Amino acid sequence: MARKKLKIEIIIPKFYNDGKKIDPAIHLKTNDDLSKQFGSFIEDPSSQLGEWKDPTTGIKYKDTNFIYWILCEHDNKHLNFLKKFKKKLEKRYKQQKILIYYSKVYEMN
Repeated sequence: MARKKLKIEIIIPKFYNDGKKIDPAIHLKTNDDLSKQFGSFIEDPSSQLGEWKDPTTGIKYKDTNFIYWILCEHDNKHLNFLKKFKKKLEKRYKQQKILIYYSKVYEMN
């Protein structure tokens, strides 16, 4: 019987909006937070390129990102953590927004 899970994806920038590279120690803090909450995660270091336009200034930014993937139990504990964690990441990475999304999936036994 398949078990209901959440697959979470977190998009993290490799550079600040001013073009400076984010210190690897910042990413290690995120790794620690994810490990403590979920017990495991996958970090896909390949570069994901994107672009966004600041709605207040009209300035376009090009982003280079990587992705964290997490597979966890589908429960309120994890969903509540993600709401708080999103705000924490936005401060940590000095971003207006950090994209976190999840899908309900079924893990095969």
